[in-house]
Amino acid sequence: MNIAGLNPSVYYEHQFSSEHRVHLNASAPIWALVTRMPYDNTVSLPGKSPIAGLFSKGTTSSFWNTYKAFDVNIGYMSRISDSINAGIDYIYQWKSIAEPKPLKMQNNLIIASFLYEF
Repeated sequence: MNIAGLNPSVYYEHQFSSEHRVHLNASAPIWALVTRMPYDNTVSLPGKSPIAGLFSKGTTSSFWNTYKAFDVNIGYMSRISDSINAGIDYIYQWKSIAEPKPLKMQNNLIIASFLYEF
């Protein structure tokens, strides 16, 4: 499923000290262009360009009443030394599409990161 949309978001970061900080990011679309639903199973259309094939199979302009979604990202970052940072993020994504066929999806991700600055 390919989605291009207008997603207002909120981002907040709090720095406890120069070594520790947390952040929160949340977004939800108010409008989306949804192309090729995942149950379509069409890779291409013979005789058409890839772009024409993408947009000719189930492309819809959707507002909050037919495409609901929100993403939340909560993270923590710690500065271990002048050049090394370590962090962990939790990302939750939820999507619900009412048309042309109902579809609901959710993802849970946990990401650990180690950053070396040189």
